[in-house]
Amino acid sequence: MSTKYKQEAPNTTPALSTALAIAYLVSAKRAGFKAIDIDPAAEQVAAHDFSGLYRIEEANAASGFHWFKPDTLRFFRCRLGEYWGAGVFVSSETDPFGVRAYSVRVADASGQVHTFGEFHEHESSRTATAIAKRLAHFLTLGYTMTDGKKFFKLAR
Repeated sequence: MSTKYKQEAPNTTPALSTALAIAYLVSAKRAGFKAIDIDPAAEQVAAHDFSGLYRIEEANAASGFHWFKPDTLRFFRCRLGEYWGAGVFVSSETDPFGVRAYSVRVADASGQVHTFGEFHEHESSRTATAIAKRLAHFLTLGYTMTDGKKFFKLAR
């Protein structure tokens, strides 16, 4: 396995200046992205840029998934955060001990919801939201992002 940053420059955009590229890497590092070991056989997720969270819910239901059904959300005591574009949003769930934690989520075109990073990885909504905003930003720019297990790229 090789160690790389979580973003790779897209082939479709003009070359960035070195200073701008360094600024993006510093910005990504501040947002919580770091150098990691990448599994070359990792699953690829084609994120979809929905017009809002309600569109993800519609696609999810139309594909036969149950992620957004009221009974499912109630069972996991799930709250949905703001939608940041590129299929990215934050969810929080409460475990059986009453501890609430946050996860960054990415939806594909079928509405299937994938977790970016680990489930319940973030203790605060502020941290999860900062990473979700930055992830949506990089996906929108055409970068391929990875959490070490999956590659995320915005489907065009």
